[in-house]
Amino acid sequence: MSLDDALSQVGEFGRYQKLVIIAIFVSCTITGNVTLLGFFAETEPTSWTCVGAAPPPQSPALSPDDVACRQWENGTCEIGYTLKRDTVVNEWNIICSDKWKMGLSTSAYFVGVGVGSFLFGWISDRWGRRFTVLTSFILTDLSIFLTVLAPSYSFYVFLRLFAGFSSSSLLSTSFVIVGEIVGPSSRESAQNFVQSSFTFGMIILGLVAMSVKNWRRLSAVTAVPGVAFFFILWRFLPESPRWLLLQNRKVEYEALLKKMAAVNGSSISRENLIVSPLSRKEGKTVAKRSGLIDILVHREARRRLCITAYLWFVSSLVYYGLSMNANLGSSLYVSYLASALAELPSLVVSSYLLKKQGRKKSNISFAVLTAVFLCLAAFFSRKNSNSGQLLLTVSILGKFSVSALFANAYIYTGELAPTEVRSFILGINSIAARLGGIILPYVLMLRDFYEPLPFIVFAGTTLFLAATLPFLPETRNTSLPETLSDLN
Repeated sequence: MSLDDALSQVGEFGRYQKLVIIAIFVSCTITGNVTLLGFFAETEPTSWTCVGAAPPPQSPALSPDDVACRQWENGTCEIGYTLKRDTVVNEWNIICSDKWKMGLSTSAYFVGVGVGSFLFGWISDRWGRRFTVLTSFILTDLSIFLTVLAPSYSFYVFLRLFAGFSSSSLLSTSFVIVGEIVGPSSRESAQNFVQSSFTFGMIILGLVAMSVKNWRRLSAVTAVPGVAFFFILWRFLPESPRWLLLQNRKVEYEALLKKMAAVNGSSISRENLIVSPLSRKEGKTVAKRSGLIDILVHREARRRLCITAYLWFVSSLVYYGLSMNANLGSSLYVSYLASALAELPSLVVSSYLLKKQGRKKSNISFAVLTAVFLCLAAFFSRKNSNSGQLLLTVSILGKFSVSALFANAYIYTGELAPTEVRSFILGINSIAARLGGIILPYVLMLRDFYEPLPFIVFAGTTLFLAATLPFLPETRNTSLPETLSDLN
């Protein structure tokens, strides 16, 4: 009997799994908070002026902003800000020749996520999912608390790197746990629900930011609930039964399944508890631990990794590209919340299509749909085009479809990867996604040469993705692979 068969006996999606998922959902809202905290902490002032400066000489070669910058940098005036919020920009005067520094914090965050994804993915497969999630959560909340005390912009950038490193594996490893305690029939719904915790975290942050206008206080308010969230995780988060079984920790595995059965109001026989899903296939449990080299030399594993890594790269590039390009013509908070709310229906639709169409067809459909909306956005973004509302509409529709594609990437990748390297592979794919975020600013700079060019790049990469996805297998209602040999 496989573990999926055992889960069907104790309950594929019973009260026990629901309690765990609720605990994970509540706690993982912090991932949306920490990722988008910089959006409000680094908002540029509405305007600024040189106060006390003598009237500048007229110069057709210099804009008024250039003249003001020269006066300030020469020490002939003081800065007067018209503020939307109290941010790091006005606190440390990151303007004029220092304005380029504002990109450092975002780049540092994504670099931290990339490094952390690789390291925590390895830790999760070696030392367990529970240990990784709890450690990641503690470090993430600590990084937010420390941000409140940042004495300089350089230290703030370092703390953003630390925040990216700490939070990199929190949601993805929690996602793995959910996939490994829930049966096949309910797995995608449960994982999509957990995935939505990021969006709800974004929404909560936006609502709080409407009242808390100082970036240090906003960081503090965001970090405080994390103390309670940690104890919720500690109380309800189990170790993955698949990971326990793979590590031959049968006593803990049997105790966990008995607990699941008791909470779910079911039972499981003794013989089904002591049978390992690997022992039936191979006559023994796996002692050798697979790593990156084993994945790369395994033809099927290598093929799956290359395609899913590109899936994550494109999803991240287009998702954050459309988010940064969004212009709803309203206030900072309305625009932010509208962008976040647009993601919620995409999760519902993607969950429905995952069940009806399967993983493979759903991802292909969303990739093609995203590419179509991006092509339309490129057409409507031409300088001689008077289609502002149409551009806004297709951009929001593109955000809807790419959000669904990104959410599906977690589920599909988790089901394609074997248990023994699942977190590690998710970590590698997360690095690919962060590469998309790192190069994004340079892609957006292409609009200085030709306005539609960023949309053309987004559309081209997405179309190529749609062409590669058919080479992956369907995983709907299938048992999760345990080892690399199961991929054969």
